[in-house]
Amino acid sequence: KITKTKFTYNSFTVKATGKKIKMSASVTPGSGSIKYKYVIRQGNKTVKKYGYSSKGTRSYKVKKSGIYKVTMYAKDKIATVYVTKKIKVK
Repeated sequence: KITKTKFTYNSFTVKATGKKIKMSASVTPGSGSIKYKYVIRQGNKTVKKYGYSSKGTRSYKVKKSGIYKVTMYAKDKIATVYVTKKIKVK
């Protein structure tokens, strides 16, 4: 576990099954409730954004194979943290 700005980062997983990317995150907030946002990029192009929500799990069906970068943002009343992971979709 990493504790940063009173957040406890528990996990962030990104998996590819066929043409679907599944994202799941768990962060314990320092103050109040936690909200998650996901941004999916291929190269420099943003292909999908999920706005802030209490949902820690999302999935996205990609249109073409390649390397994708998935960034998870987590925020509470005080601060925002983020983590980026790369995944190859065949």
